[in-house]
Amino acid sequence: MIYDFDMDSGREVIEKLVTPRGEIQLQKRNNQYEIIYNGIFLMASYNGASEEEMINRALNLLEDTQDVSILIGGLGVGYSLKSALKFKNTKRIDIVEIEESIIRWNKTYFKEINEYALSDPRVRVFNCDLSYYLLKCTDLYNLIAIDVDNGPDWIVLDSNRTLYKESTLLTMEKRLLPDGILSLWSATQNNDFKYVLEDIFSSVEFIKSSDGNYIYLASNGSKT
Repeated sequence: MIYDFDMDSGREVIEKLVTPRGEIQLQKRNNQYEIIYNGIFLMASYNGASEEEMINRALNLLEDTQDVSILIGGLGVGYSLKSALKFKNTKRIDIVEIEESIIRWNKTYFKEINEYALSDPRVRVFNCDLSYYLLKCTDLYNLIAIDVDNGPDWIVLDSNRTLYKESTLLTMEKRLLPDGILSLWSATQNNDFKYVLEDIFSSVEFIKSSDGNYIYLASNGSKT
């Protein structure tokens, strides 16, 4: 573990490590956590509103569905998972997170922020690449929520570009139950990506979140 303090910026570097995908850093600034990935800002504990909205908007469309199964790609600080656990009909949540350190930080530094979400017995955590998981898994879901990167325009990890390609989106669609919903988070607006979704799903909604980010909701059912 590397522990450092930058007197000029007020930034406390809690941990910095190198993974097969590059360098990931957890830092604290003004009592808030930030995650930096290969030198690019990835997420922080002070901007989870749109992550929660990504989950809640989709689950509101599933309010009449019992025993809801959810797949969340990307753990982050745990805001998406926390919101999904609060939904009254949630039966099971599978989390796919490629970085072991982010899983560990959710159990330590972030545990009060996400209300000890990883301790809930309804949660299973898979430490692997989301594209690999989608190809190998046989489970079906009522909701697939994707917040792995900063969206199709602002990629932190180059291999994540495949998540926004038609072939991977088709795989996601196959992993949805009838009337299931795909919800994707993005830092930017991308109409071309919306057109790709519209080629696969019968209903696509593009929403600007309350904090200025964007959410895509897609379904082949009648609920969106």
